[in-house]
Amino acid sequence: MSYKYHLQPIYDIHLKSNLSYDADNNGSLARVKIFGIVGIIVLLLGMY
Repeated sequence: MSYKYHLQPIYDIHLKSNLSYDADNNGSLARVKIFGIVGIIVLLLGMY
């Protein structure tokens, strides 16, 4: 059994981490984009 250490950028940890020992419930970048667009639409509708 051997270990390999490497550095990972902070902005990749939650959405792009595919490590074997990592939790299975990583976020989805597509969902973040969809909710962001929906949020912008709601804010725009709230201005009128």
